[in-house]
Amino acid sequence: MWRKIPLMVAVFVAACTSDNPEQCNNPPTVTSADVKNEYGIQQEFTVGRHIHYECLLGYTWNNSTPNFVVCQANLTWSEPLISCIPKDCGEPKDMQNGYYTTTGKTYGKVATYHCNKGYHQFGKSDALCTVAGWDKIMLFCQ
Repeated sequence: MWRKIPLMVAVFVAACTSDNPEQCNNPPTVTSADVKNEYGIQQEFTVGRHIHYECLLGYTWNNSTPNFVVCQANLTWSEPLISCIPKDCGEPKDMQNGYYTTTGKTYGKVATYHCNKGYHQFGKSDALCTVAGWDKIMLFCQ
C-alpha cells in the first residue's frame, strides 16, 4: 500500500559576504538615536563613509558630541559618541488644593497629582512629559 518515494533535500547556504570586501556592514545601534533616513536600506558602506544619526522624538542632540560614525580602514565603525538628551519639561504645574509626585522632569516621565487631606479627587491624576511639555492637568480637588 505504501510506496517509497525518494526524497531529495536541497540545502541553500547564503554567504554573508560583500561583492566588495572593502566595505563596512550596518552601522552601530545608538541609544536614543537612529541612522538618518537618507541611507534607506543600504547595508554596506565604503571606507571613509560618514553615517549621520538623528535623535529620536523627545530627545535633542548634545552639540558637544559628533552625530556620525565613520567606516574605518579595518572595516569597523568608529565608536559612536553621539549623545541625545531627553527633552526637559521643567517643573510640573502646581494645582490648587493638591500636590504632585514625579518620576522625573524629562521626556516620558510622569507627574502624579494627589489631593490634600480633606479634598476629593475628580479627573485624571497623571500628566506625561511630552515633546510639547507637560500634559494638561485634568484633576480637580474639591
